[in-house]
Amino acid sequence: MPYEPLHSPYRPHVSWRVGVTGHRDLSDSSVPQLRSALARTLELVGNTVRDAAATEVATATYAPTESGPTLRLLSPLAEGADRLVAEQALASGYQLEVALPFAQAQYEQDFDPESVAEFRALLDQADGGPGGHRVLAIDGSQADGREQGYETVGRFVLRNCDLLIAVWDGQPAAGRGGTAEIVRAAVAMGLPVWWINPATPDSPRLLRDGWQSLHLAPPSDGPAHEAALVRYIREVVTPPQLEHPHRHGSLGRLIHH
Repeated sequence: MPYEPLHSPYRPHVSWRVGVTGHRDLSDSSVPQLRSALARTLELVGNTVRDAAATEVATATYAPTESGPTLRLLSPLAEGADRLVAEQALASGYQLEVALPFAQAQYEQDFDPESVAEFRALLDQADGGPGGHRVLAIDGSQADGREQGYETVGRFVLRNCDLLIAVWDGQPAAGRGGTAEIVRAAVAMGLPVWWINPATPDSPRLLRDGWQSLHLAPPSDGPAHEAALVRYIREVVTPPQLEHPHRHGSLGRLIHH
């Protein structure tokens, strides 16, 4: 039977946010393969969100838009993975949102002049149109604790994305707020992580069922992980149906986006 449109004064648009965490020091030799892996991932995510949003139940529930679902990338724009993913997301048609661990002037003290120029060029592309720039600086300063600032912004990313891309070598964190710590926090809160190891970027893995999943599915089984990622996105984007009143789909989550 056809689905009746949602009778509500507010119908949310379909929106999907991808967050990023990762290493600052990436070898030059790994970057081309990482770019290719990221392009494949972001295309898969975008196509899956669009397909799920085009189903009958979704079109009867969400507000229509001429441009289709909104795809966003949330990044702190640190050197390395944060910027690499941001660059590829922009090239793939995503909007860029930025969360800074400190005020911009203090954050830039971590970068050399060439890196500052690169940072500012990306920051200028975090443009929300009529709503202004999509940039948030977390309260605090380097004087309050540099590592604490990075941990705070990392957890902010986790709380404001639907999927985390982790460019991570699988090793323990070097310090507070490091990549491994953010990945562990994501898995603990039930946020799926798309793990891309710089050493084997063509064999990404979906971490979804707990920290122990690090040691489960074989890293070479890429198609199975991609299929699991597609299933997860469809689960979230597909609205809850009346015959399953206790199911939580994307309606409740995306209304806040």
